[in-house]
Amino acid sequence: MEAELIKMEKLATVGQMVITVNHEINNPLVIISTNAQSLRLLNKNLDEKSKTKLERIEQQVKRISEVTERLRTIDEVASSEYITDGPAMVDIWGKESDTSQDVRPRGDKQ
Repeated sequence: MEAELIKMEKLATVGQMVITVNHEINNPLVIISTNAQSLRLLNKNLDEKSKTKLERIEQQVKRISEVTERLRTIDEVASSEYITDGPAMVDIWGKESDTSQDVRPRGDKQ
Protein backbone atom coordinates (compact mmCIF):
# COMPACT_ATOMS: atom_id res chain seq x y z
CA MET A 1 0.00 0.00 0.00
CA GLU A 2 2.75 2.46 0.96
CA ALA A 3 4.77 1.53 -2.13
CA GLU A 4 1.74 2.25 -4.31
CA LEU A 5 1.29 5.65 -2.65
CA ILE A 6 4.96 6.50 -3.26
CA LYS A 7 4.61 5.43 -6.89
CA MET A 8 1.53 7.65 -7.31
CA GLU A 9 3.34 10.61 -5.73
CA LYS A 10 6.31 10.14 -8.05
CA LEU A 11 4.03 9.96 -11.07
CA ALA A 12 2.22 13.13 -9.93
CA THR A 13 5.56 14.93 -9.58
CA VAL A 14 6.64 13.75 -13.02
CA GLY A 15 3.31 14.96 -14.40
CA GLN A 16 3.84 18.44 -12.97
CA MET A 17 7.35 18.60 -14.40
CA VAL A 18 6.12 17.40 -17.79
CA ILE A 19 3.49 20.14 -17.96
CA THR A 20 6.13 22.79 -17.26
CA VAL A 21 8.74 21.32 -19.60
CA ASN A 22 6.22 20.87 -22.42
CA HIS A 23 5.09 24.46 -22.10
CA GLU A 24 8.64 25.82 -22.03
CA ILE A 25 9.72 23.69 -25.02
CA ASN A 26 6.61 23.83 -27.19
CA ASN A 27 6.25 27.61 -27.21
CA PRO A 28 9.70 28.24 -28.76
CA LEU A 29 9.16 25.24 -31.08
CA VAL A 30 6.08 26.89 -32.56
CA ILE A 31 8.13 29.99 -33.35
CA ILE A 32 10.98 27.95 -34.85
CA SER A 33 8.59 25.87 -36.94
CA THR A 34 6.58 28.84 -38.16
CA ASN A 35 9.69 30.77 -39.13
CA ALA A 36 11.24 27.80 -40.95
CA GLN A 37 8.03 27.19 -42.89
CA SER A 38 7.70 30.89 -43.70
CA LEU A 39 11.28 31.09 -44.95
CA ARG A 40 10.76 28.07 -47.16
CA LEU A 41 7.39 29.24 -48.54
CA LEU A 42 8.25 32.91 -49.01
CA ASN A 43 11.62 32.29 -50.67
CA LYS A 44 10.77 30.16 -53.69
CA ASN A 45 14.27 30.60 -55.15
CA LEU A 46 16.21 29.12 -52.25
CA ASP A 47 19.22 27.03 -53.19
CA GLU A 48 19.04 23.30 -52.44
CA LYS A 49 21.39 23.54 -49.46
CA SER A 50 19.14 26.12 -47.77
CA LYS A 51 16.01 24.10 -48.55
CA THR A 52 17.63 21.02 -47.05
CA LYS A 53 18.59 22.91 -43.90
CA LEU A 54 15.05 24.23 -43.46
CA GLU A 55 13.63 20.73 -43.97
CA ARG A 56 16.03 19.40 -41.32
CA ILE A 57 14.89 22.12 -38.92
CA GLU A 58 11.26 21.16 -39.55
CA GLN A 59 12.03 17.45 -39.08
CA GLN A 60 13.80 18.06 -35.78
CA VAL A 61 10.97 20.30 -34.56
CA LYS A 62 8.58 17.44 -35.33
CA ARG A 63 10.85 15.01 -33.49
CA ILE A 64 10.95 17.22 -30.39
CA SER A 65 7.17 17.66 -30.56
CA GLU A 66 6.76 13.88 -30.61
CA VAL A 67 8.95 13.60 -27.52
CA THR A 68 6.97 16.23 -25.62
CA GLU A 69 3.71 14.55 -26.64
CA ARG A 70 5.02 11.19 -25.44
CA LEU A 71 6.05 12.79 -22.15
CA ARG A 72 2.52 14.12 -21.78
CA THR A 73 1.05 10.64 -22.09
CA ILE A 74 3.40 8.82 -19.72
CA ASP A 75 1.48 6.69 -17.28
CA GLU A 76 4.38 4.73 -15.85
CA VAL A 77 7.89 5.80 -14.96
CA ALA A 78 10.54 3.36 -16.13
CA SER A 79 14.21 4.14 -16.41
CA SER A 80 17.18 2.75 -18.26
CA GLU A 81 20.83 3.02 -17.36
CA TYR A 82 22.70 4.30 -20.40
CA ILE A 83 26.04 4.83 -18.71
CA THR A 84 27.41 2.33 -16.22
CA ASP A 85 27.24 3.85 -12.75
CA GLY A 86 25.82 7.02 -14.29
CA PRO A 87 22.42 8.64 -13.99
CA ALA A 88 19.45 6.71 -15.35
CA MET A 89 17.27 8.22 -18.06
CA VAL A 90 13.50 7.95 -18.07
CA ASP A 91 12.45 5.58 -20.84
CA ILE A 92 9.63 7.42 -22.61
CA TRP A 93 9.42 5.16 -25.65
CA GLY A 94 9.26 1.70 -24.13
CA LYS A 95 11.57 -1.20 -24.69
CA GLU A 96 10.28 -2.08 -28.15
CA SER A 97 10.97 1.23 -29.75
CA ASP A 98 14.23 1.99 -31.49
CA THR A 99 14.67 5.72 -31.18
CA SER A 100 18.33 5.87 -32.00
CA GLN A 101 18.96 8.63 -34.48
CA ASP A 102 22.21 10.06 -35.63
CA VAL A 103 22.08 13.72 -34.72
CA ARG A 104 25.75 14.46 -35.16
CA PRO A 105 26.69 17.04 -37.78
CA ARG A 106 27.44 15.45 -41.11
CA GLY A 107 30.57 17.43 -41.85
CA ASP A 108 28.51 20.58 -42.26
CA LYS A 109 30.40 23.49 -40.75
CA GLN A 110 27.44 25.86 -40.67
